[in-house]
Amino acid sequence: MESWALLAEKSIEHYASIAEESGVDFYEESGLLVWGVNDDFMKQTKATAAKMGTALLEMSPDAIGRRFPWLTVPSSTQVGLLQTTQAGHLSPRKLTAAQLKLALSSGATYADTNVSHIEKRDDHFEVTTSDGIVRAENVLVAAGVYSSIMPFLPEEVVVSLTGSQALLVEISAASAARLEEMPSMIYEGERPEDCFYILPPIKYPDGSWLLKLGPSTAFAPPLRSRAEVDAWFGQGHLDPDFEAKALDFFQQLFKGIDVVSKRCLLCVTDNTPHHNAYIDYLADGWGICTGGNGWAAKSSDQIGCLASEMM
Repeated sequence: MESWALLAEKSIEHYASIAEESGVDFYEESGLLVWGVNDDFMKQTKATAAKMGTALLEMSPDAIGRRFPWLTVPSSTQVGLLQTTQAGHLSPRKLTAAQLKLALSSGATYADTNVSHIEKRDDHFEVTTSDGIVRAENVLVAAGVYSSIMPFLPEEVVVSLTGSQALLVEISAASAARLEEMPSMIYEGERPEDCFYILPPIKYPDGSWLLKLGPSTAFAPPLRSRAEVDAWFGQGHLDPDFEAKALDFFQQLFKGIDVVSKRCLLCVTDNTPHHNAYIDYLADGWGICTGGNGWAAKSSDQIGCLASEMM
């Protein structure tokens, strides 16, 4: 946890300059509330924050209810840890757009094309794309979950893939206004299937207000091949047990907030045995940057910095 916390802290420090230089707003500092049962994860969160000097306000269940009167606090809740600064939520797509804009302005060349194969020749690499062959002196493979299931690497890396999913709950603009002060949340329940992360209402490009709920480690089926990954992305629906559980949890927490509609969001997580990212050379000139472990989106700035410095 400490390495990811450090990557996140260093990345968030750069958000303002990235937004200013690119002209793309992608981050909302809403704060973060980690709350629920006082288990090992909660204790580890406190220990990591103390080691890094991150200020956390420890709250009782009654204090949580008083600070957030629109929230129904479950009876199993024992403690809350509130971080009010350097925490919130971002749009990964907008962050990517901002980073790409800055890269292009610094002289990078961007090719929006599909890569199918990478091969090492005598003094260069040949990257096969849907638009032809690209030749390069060095290659950094940063293809997310596809890094380990496509012919991109000189040797196999130990990565396990799991399907991840989230329920997007549409609420009215009036309800979103009621939740204006809502922080991002991580709720620790008594069982893995009772643990969720929750993002506050976000206005999407189509004008709808969506609140996102996702599980922690439960409801994450293993995926062992590209065919299984593609099938997971293409199935178009959530696990019915997860959807029912998430909707029930939403209605338990946010009484009086009506559901306008529901949407599904499917993703895949690449997990490493040590729970840290792989940023290393696998062969001369052939680097890898993968293994987000479900924590990497907000830390892409520093992960990319480490990978580029390595190359």
